[in-house]
Formats: sequence, C-alpha cells, structure tokens
Amino acid sequence: MPGRPTQVRAECLTDGNLLLPIHKLTTRIGIDPNVHPEISAQEEARLRQAGQPTRLEQLSRAKTEFDAKMWCDPPPTPLPGRMLQPWPETTMTWKASALCHKPLYFEQAHLERYGHTTGPLTQPIVSAGHFYLMMPILPYQLALWPPYECIYPLGYYRPGSCAPYYLDPIPLSIRAGLAEAGAWVGGVFAIP
Repeated sequence: MPGRPTQVRAECLTDGNLLLPIHKLTTRIGIDPNVHPEISAQEEARLRQAGQPTRLEQLSRAKTEFDAKMWCDPPPTPLPGRMLQPWPETTMTWKASALCHKPLYFEQAHLERYGHTTGPLTQPIVSAGHFYLMMPILPYQLALWPPYECIYPLGYYRPGSCAPYYLDPIPLSIRAGLAEAGAWVGGVFAIP
C-alpha cells in the first residue's frame, strides 16, 4: 500500500562498534516492502490530494529518521515561525589585502607555493642548483627588485587551486644589466 510510511531500522553507532574491524561492522537497514519503488505521477497527485505523504516525502522522512538513528541524534525539528522570516539583504565586498614582503631573491615559487616538485630524490639537487646559479646574478636581482621595495603576492594562483606548470619569464632591465656588469667588473678589480 503506497500510503504507508517507509520503516527504517538501524543500529546506533557508538564508540564500541565504530572501532571494529570492517568485516564485523553491520548496518541492518530494512525498508518496508509494501512501499512500491515506482509510483506514477498520477498516483503521486492522488496521494497529495488525499493528504497522504508522497513517495518523495516518505523517502525524505525515512532518510531523516535513518540518519538520526545512525548517528544517535534526535530528528531535526522545524524552525520556529520567527526564524522563517527572510533575512535582510547584505552586501559582501572583497578588498585585496595590503600584505607585502621584501623581495625573495632565492624563492622557488612553483615549489614553495604550488608544490611542483621534480621528485623526492632530485628536488634537493634542483633546489641547490637554483641557489648556486642565483648567487652570480644576485646584483642583477638587487637592481631589479631593490631590498627596500614591497612585493605584493597578488597575481599568484590561490593555495589549493590547480596551478599549471610553466617557466617564469626572464625579467630584462637595462639598469639591472648595468648593475650586474658593474658588480663583475668591480669584483675582477677588487680581487687580484
């Protein structure tokens, strides 16, 4: 008979049976076999007109009761009438943070921000190579991004988002090139 509500039986989860091995866990669910799984739209309309719960309402109530029994919670009660009134509209705006840091001359953005590694065995070698290759061009970077300049992290991919693999472009600057050349020429003359 389609008008009967679905009966759900489940055993409550407790600490005693929650930590059992997987082959010993059982959840006994019994759904009333008198509730037909497929009811036509006409039958749903007839049930609704007769004031009886429809199949969807029966299943919704059964799921609520099952979840309540499964997790030992009481079934949810409807909200009081005063809480069903619409909330006032709220405007939410986003403002970029003014967080900044000084230049990171030896940063590996793809590794440190996105987790792109070359593997557990080769990444230390790649990181050491990056450090030692950046040392000779440190004057170039100091002229390109002076130590007193604020660098904002805007423009990077957000944490957790899928950042693509790409090669960073080489920043070209005449001022930085002249500083690099001056550092090398000065180093040649300073060290006999």
